[in-house]
Amino acid sequence: MSSKSKAQQQEQWEIPSPKILYQWLEQFNRDALEFANAQGKQLKSKRASSSQIRKIFGTLKDLELQIRSDNFSNDWELKLLMMKPRIAYLAGRHSEIRNAKLDKLISSIVDLIVEETSDQKKQTMFLNFVQLFEAVLAYFKYYESVKQHKRK
Repeated sequence: MSSKSKAQQQEQWEIPSPKILYQWLEQFNRDALEFANAQGKQLKSKRASSSQIRKIFGTLKDLELQIRSDNFSNDWELKLLMMKPRIAYLAGRHSEIRNAKLDKLISSIVDLIVEETSDQKKQTMFLNFVQLFEAVLAYFKYYESVKQHKRK
């Protein structure tokens, strides 16, 4: 048995390196899905709320619709960049977001996407980011429901 308590292990949880995040943004894979599971669990353990997570997801889905639409415009990148101050605001208001390091994760991912030089690759990376966040939300909801069923 490990000498570290469960609380200490959760506190040591870190977001993946930019290199790993970049690989997941290039191609969503099983490792990214496992990370989404861990992030969803982390968000639940830090007591984030569904509305906080859904607000972020809603913004991502709006941008996804814009990218996939026929009347696509290039202002999506500016809207993506605006996620950084929005998530910082959420993290400032809700310690659950800050404690789960969701603000740092999203900020790192946004930076990686925006720094990419190929527009086509930026779009692919963004769409994989949406998939990653959708998986985080799904796992978060799963752990939320598991906890609720344990109370009954």
